[in-house]
Amino acid sequence: MRHVLIAALFTTLYMGTALVAPAQAADPAKPDTRSVTLRDLGYPDGVTLSGIAARQDIFFPLPAWVPADNLQLDLKLGTTLADGQRASVQLLLDDQPRWAAALKPGSNTQSVASSLKRTDLRQAFTKATIAWGAQWTDNRCVDQRLPGGFVTLSPDSAVTYSIDPAKIDSVRAAWSALGPRVSIFVSAEGLSVAQFQAVTRLAATLLREGRRVQVIRIPSGTTTAADANAPQVDLPPPPPLPEMDTGSVFVASRAEIEGFISVMQAKAGPEKKYELNTFDGADIGLLKGMGSPSIALLDGIDGEMVRFLTDGWSPLSDMPANAVNAAKPQAASITGTDGIPFAALGLGQGVQELVDRAEWPLRLDYTQVPHGQRPAALEIELAPGSTMGDRPQLLHVFVNNTLLRSLSLPDGGKVQRISVPLPDGLLGRSNAIRIVLQRQPSGGDCREAPLASPAQILPGSRVTLTPDSASPADFFALSPGMARGATLVVTADQLKDVAAVNLAARIVADLVPAQAPLSVIVGDGKARPATPFIQLPGASLPAKADMPVRLDGGAVSVTDRTGQTLLDVSGTHGLMTAQLASLDGLAGLSLATSDGTVPADLPRLAFDRGNVAFADQTGLLMAFDTVRDRAVRVVVADDTGWADWLDRFRILLVLSAWGLVTLVGVGALRRWYRNRAPKA
Repeated sequence: MRHVLIAALFTTLYMGTALVAPAQAADPAKPDTRSVTLRDLGYPDGVTLSGIAARQDIFFPLPAWVPADNLQLDLKLGTTLADGQRASVQLLLDDQPRWAAALKPGSNTQSVASSLKRTDLRQAFTKATIAWGAQWTDNRCVDQRLPGGFVTLSPDSAVTYSIDPAKIDSVRAAWSALGPRVSIFVSAEGLSVAQFQAVTRLAATLLREGRRVQVIRIPSGTTTAADANAPQVDLPPPPPLPEMDTGSVFVASRAEIEGFISVMQAKAGPEKKYELNTFDGADIGLLKGMGSPSIALLDGIDGEMVRFLTDGWSPLSDMPANAVNAAKPQAASITGTDGIPFAALGLGQGVQELVDRAEWPLRLDYTQVPHGQRPAALEIELAPGSTMGDRPQLLHVFVNNTLLRSLSLPDGGKVQRISVPLPDGLLGRSNAIRIVLQRQPSGGDCREAPLASPAQILPGSRVTLTPDSASPADFFALSPGMARGATLVVTADQLKDVAAVNLAARIVADLVPAQAPLSVIVGDGKARPATPFIQLPGASLPAKADMPVRLDGGAVSVTDRTGQTLLDVSGTHGLMTAQLASLDGLAGLSLATSDGTVPADLPRLAFDRGNVAFADQTGLLMAFDTVRDRAVRVVVADDTGWADWLDRFRILLVLSAWGLVTLVGVGALRRWYRNRAPKA
């Protein structure tokens, strides 16, 4: 299960969406030196260990299938010990002890450098383990549990290595070595529907792995290959490549890529060599000479063929080029009918050595929930291990920083099975789960020193599911419906717009499950999506979709029930509105702007709760729910029609109607009593 933990850590690798400025390509003769820090791995404050004993495993990623030189682990430790306390730290690399030291009293900083050795090129990580142990005194009659010192690994602690792009001789090696910043170059002539599908799936996969992705158009004027018999012309300058680009993917026709190579070669001269390694009929090939790993996706590529790289088949692509014949596969899932296993949430082996406290952090993304289901409870199988005394152990379960269950485990080291229901409304797009086990160490009072012993969350632990046939009420709830497939609805012009590809990839990365089939249709008012859809601005559907807010009037303002303005975005340039929509029973996400265009350089918006949201180039402005948030009323433009008037005064109208019905009824009864025949 170790690879599952690695996959979970990869999802937090290289967080951020900032784009880099253009610059010339790197010198392909120079090695590519990279550094992966704790900050890159999602530890912005580093890692802190304290208490009597603590241990932390950290997985640093390495490119598989690629020879790496000068592998080095550099740790920066900051330690603080209280007066009279003693402590030591041990470093293990791939479970082998490599360094240990006793820490000096007071506050100190020190650096630890250790070389690494890869024995298996298939291994895509190196495991670094930091173990901490501390005690106040050798006197066993003194309680050891007093708050004491700690050691902090700086977020700048890193693994560094170098790779030689010239040694990358296969598609699988190039894919593994793409690095944290990837540029996707697309055809200057625009994308076909199949290419748009391929680029969106490719970019979404890279974004899910935490990489920075930008989509760039291949500069025009580079599509004609050089011909020795043709008249000499002044070639355009080489197209700019992103600064510090650690990998690139080209999606264009073979002729356009060969023309691009010809222009680059003509300007660079014989000292550099650009080459497209492929053979007739290949869909995927290597592009050499770019200074960083580069892959070319050629004629006929589509989203299903891209799965050859993105769905874990890339270890089989050990040639410079590959021809792919992909069928339409069924959406794969690691989720069974009995729930989502904790192994899919980053559990790893689930073993912890603890003296007084152990914590298992997990993360449940709603894209992991299958179609027609919703999470119901956490089923935890825990082997807590035996303790030295007779005191019970304590178990605490947190979900999104809410304590759901706290209980005592009285049966010693016997396997415990605990069910923790998940309340409605607690979950969102990404959910943090923490399981904490506490022991009472038996130190002091002249007893033996406390010892660390193992505890494990067993593989049978899972998130149980329950059927859910309700329509999505929040953005994040679209994901289960898209598990069997999602449809992008775009305009014909957006096939030529890199901003549309960037936006589509970011939304697909957040809402569409990784294994779900993805299709693209041109929204011309005739094509009808067959699966839950994502409608980009300007695209038309064959019928009017049911949405909570109408934007026909143009400007939008949000007010509360008293009429006070909460948000006025009238006339805001580049404003985008996102809404949950329904078309003939199909749920979807509808995006709209005032002019029907896609704003450039939009960040990841991460739609979560709510059914209406506003965003611009700075990110998400606000999101709310028009059903549950009754304090908010949405007014479109300045044209308030009779429906809005009825909504505002509906209580008075209902009371008036009841009063009128009562008066009419009383009058009718009085008239009936007056006019009825007298009794004989």
